[in-house]
Order: sequence, then C-alpha cells, then structure tokens
Amino acid sequence: MPVPPRPYSVRCLECGWKKTYAPTSDVLRPEDLPPTLCPLCRSPKLQSESKSDLVDSIRQTLKRILGDG
Repeated sequence: MPVPPRPYSVRCLECGWKKTYAPTSDVLRPEDLPPTLCPLCRSPKLQSESKSDLVDSIRQTLKRILGDG
C-alpha cells in the first residue's frame, strides 16, 4: 500500500528562510520537492529537518476531526 512521505522542513542556514513540505501522496510532484537554492538569498546552504511522529500524529488527528481524512 502506498504511503506518503512524512512532512519535512527545509531551512536556509544563511538567511533563516524556512518552509515545510507535507506531500499528500507517494507520487511526488515538482512542488513537493525542496528547492536547491534558497528562494530569498539564493544560498545553496539548505538543511532538511524531519518532522517528529508527534507532529504527524497531531496532523492526522486534526484531519480526522475536521473531516479531511
């Protein structure tokens, strides 16, 4: 059974820009992939951070409560 990837954040080590990606499917689209350069300062120094199981559990619970899953 297909399983979507866990949400993850990408942070720029130069300017602090940060964006969280939460793919909704195991089929990744271009917008689900992180940039290779920071969109603000164009630095290639980006760090990926995985979201914890707790964050994922909370997200799934909220989706069920709100009727989205």
